[in-house]
Amino acid sequence: MEEQFAETLQTEAKTRHYNIIIIIILTVIIIGLTVGIIILAIKLNDKSTENEELTKNNNDKSKEFDELKNNYSLQNDTLNIAYISLHNLISNADISNPQIEKTKYVDVKGIVSSSKGFQDGTYDFVTKNALSFNKGYQVAFETFSRNSGNYYSDQEYDNIVYKLSCLFGANACIGVYDNNPHISFYIEDKNTSLALAAIFNQKSIWDWGSNKEITNNLYQPKYY
Repeated sequence: MEEQFAETLQTEAKTRHYNIIIIIILTVIIIGLTVGIIILAIKLNDKSTENEELTKNNNDKSKEFDELKNNYSLQNDTLNIAYISLHNLISNADISNPQIEKTKYVDVKGIVSSSKGFQDGTYDFVTKNALSFNKGYQVAFETFSRNSGNYYSDQEYDNIVYKLSCLFGANACIGVYDNNPHISFYIEDKNTSLALAAIFNQKSIWDWGSNKEITNNLYQPKYY
């Protein structure tokens, strides 16, 4: 009887011991889960705050970009007005040069078109001799829209090509690339070349000395 009682006490003691262990394990698990949930909640909150800050920053940057875009547009308009005024001044000015024969500058569009079939290169407008330089710059004056044949009348085209030739003291040139001839001008001075490129909104000028293009930093995409 005493032995059974002792065994019963031992069994109950073991059961209580196991129960305590289980309770401790469950408590640790619960505490761990609670801590994990708290940490996750904090991270989610931080992430939410971060997203809010990013959204705010993006909105601020978007607003700043819109302001810069608007300022750039206004700058474009101002420069375009200046370019158009200078363009019109050249077109309407009484310009001549005894070294440039005006009679050679009749039906310029037709003369340019007749140069199709020439090898790629640069040619004197009057003599059609091939040209090459070891210094100076080559500058065109037409943009894509003005190269369509419809922007200038024949008389206007003759007039402006002749006057630009007079200003620079040399015959115009015919540049041919991929069987597409166009008018350009040889100018020794870099600043003058870039000024002409700005007025006539050219993307770049050609540097004969280094045989590479120089970008016109004042190029206006919305001009012409």
